[in-house]
Amino acid sequence: MKLQQSDRVDLGRRGISQAEVARQLRFFARPPAWVTLDGPCTAGDGITQVGVGDAARFTRTFEAARLMGRCAKFVPASGVASRMFTALISARDRVNPMTRDALVLAADAGDADARQALVFGENIQRFAFFPSLASAMADAGLDATTLAASGSYAQLVEYLVDGVGLGYAARPKGLLDFHVTAGESRTPLEEHLIEAAAVIGDATGRCRVHMTVSVDHLAQFEAAVAAARQNHEDRLGIRFEVSLSVQAASSDTVAADLDNTPLRDAQGRLVFRPGGHGALLENLNNLEGDVVFVKNIDNVAPESLNGPTVQWKRVLAGCLVTVQQEVRRYMKALHRGDGEAAVVAALAFLHDTCGEALPPVLADGSLTARRDFAVEHLDRPIRVCGMVPNQGEPGGGPFWVRNAGGERRRQIVETAQVDKSAREQMDMLAAATHFNPVDLVCGLRNWRDEPFDLRRFADPDSVFVSKKSYAGRPVKALEHPGLWNGGMARWLSLFVEVPPETFNPVKTVNDLLGSQHRPDAG
Repeated sequence: MKLQQSDRVDLGRRGISQAEVARQLRFFARPPAWVTLDGPCTAGDGITQVGVGDAARFTRTFEAARLMGRCAKFVPASGVASRMFTALISARDRVNPMTRDALVLAADAGDADARQALVFGENIQRFAFFPSLASAMADAGLDATTLAASGSYAQLVEYLVDGVGLGYAARPKGLLDFHVTAGESRTPLEEHLIEAAAVIGDATGRCRVHMTVSVDHLAQFEAAVAAARQNHEDRLGIRFEVSLSVQAASSDTVAADLDNTPLRDAQGRLVFRPGGHGALLENLNNLEGDVVFVKNIDNVAPESLNGPTVQWKRVLAGCLVTVQQEVRRYMKALHRGDGEAAVVAALAFLHDTCGEALPPVLADGSLTARRDFAVEHLDRPIRVCGMVPNQGEPGGGPFWVRNAGGERRRQIVETAQVDKSAREQMDMLAAATHFNPVDLVCGLRNWRDEPFDLRRFADPDSVFVSKKSYAGRPVKALEHPGLWNGGMARWLSLFVEVPPETFNPVKTVNDLLGSQHRPDAG
C-alpha cells in the first residue's frame, strides 16, 4: 500500500503502525484459515458438571480470595441499543398506519417484525421505561396510556426510539430502564453493580468494577455511576470503586473496498472502523487484575432474581482459584528442578484438568523437554467459563479444536469461524450440547503473582472479516480476534456447566417481558 502524507499523520495520531495496516490489508486478500473442530465439548468430555460437594468446596475457596480483595468485575458496555428495536423500527417503516389491527393483519400474513411490534404494543405499559416514555410524550401534549389502549402505536415507538423522545435506539444499552424494583426503574449498570456487591465485595466493603464505554457516552456513564453509588452503597454496605475506559483508537482497523484496496472517504483519507470486542483485550490487560469476572452488559437479572447467578459465580470463581493454586504449586516444583515425579504430575494435571495433551513426539522425550513443555503450558492466564445447555440460543459454543501444530485444546468457537462448505465440520457444529453465555472468571496473574501480558496469549490471526456498508456501497471490515475467542486462544481454559437461570440476555426489547426480568411475573 502506498501511503500518503495524510495517511501517516492519521496513523500516527491513532498510534497504528504502517506494518499493522499492511497486516490488516493482507487479511482482506487472504482471509484467516477456518477453525478446525475436533468435536463439541460435552458433559464429561471437556465440560465439568459440578456436584453439590464440590460446589460447596469451591465456594469456600472463593470466599477466602474475595475477602482478601483479589476480585474485580469487567463489563463491556460500549454498545448502543439499536438492535433491541430493529423489529419495531422495521414494522413502523412498513406498516402504515401502525395500529393494532394493521399489525394483526401483517402478523397473520407472516410478518415476523409486525408480530414482535404487536407484542410490544399490547404490553407497553409493563415495561420499566413506560413512565419515562409517558412523561416525555406528556411534555409534547400526548397521552401514552390512551394511545396504547386505543391500539395506536406509531407515536409510542417514535418517542421511544427517536431523538424526539427518549432516543433509546441511540443510547447505550447499559443506561436503559430494564427492571422495576420497589416501584423504581433500574438500568443494567445498576443491576451489574448490585450483582457485583453480592459476589466480590471484600472484607473492607470495597467492590471494584470496570466498564468499557463509548467515548461519546462517557459523561452519561459517569453521571449514572454517581447516582447508583448514592442510591445503593449505604443500602448494600458497599463502597463501589468504578472505573471506566474507552476503546483505544490504536485498536481501530482499516476498512477496504471489495477489491481489497484501502477504503478512503470523500476527502481521500483512510477509513477506520472499531475493531470489535476483541479490541477490549487491551482494556482488560491494562487492569492488571487478579481474579476478574467478565460478563456482557445486557446479561443481568433483577436483584430479587439474581440468586442463582450469584451462587454460580462463586462456584466458577472457586473453581478458578483452586486450579490457580494447583498451577502455582506445580510451577514452583518445576522451577525448583524437582525430578521425574514432579514433571509427570504436572503433565497429568495439564491433561486431566486443563485439557492439554502432551504431543506424541514428546511422550518419550527427555525430562528437560517434558519439563519445558509443562512450564510453557502452565504459565498462562486461566479462564473458567460457564456453559449453558443448548436451548436454541445463537452464539458461540465450547469445542475441541486442533491448532496449526496439531494440538487438541478447548476453545470457544463462533459459527463464523467454521467452514460452512465442510460437511463434517458443520455436523460437529450442529452437535454442540452447550453454548457460551459469556460468563467468565479469569485468573490474570502468574505463579509469582505478577500480571500476565495478555496480548502474548492471543491468536492474532483469528480475525473476522465481514461485509459492511459505507456511503451506500458494500465494503469489507476487519475485527480483531474476539475477546473470548482468539483473544484468549492460548489461555488455560476450563468449561463448567451452569444452569439456564444464570443467563438472562436482552437482545430484543420484548425479552424484557420474560419472567427472568420481571420480579412480579409470578
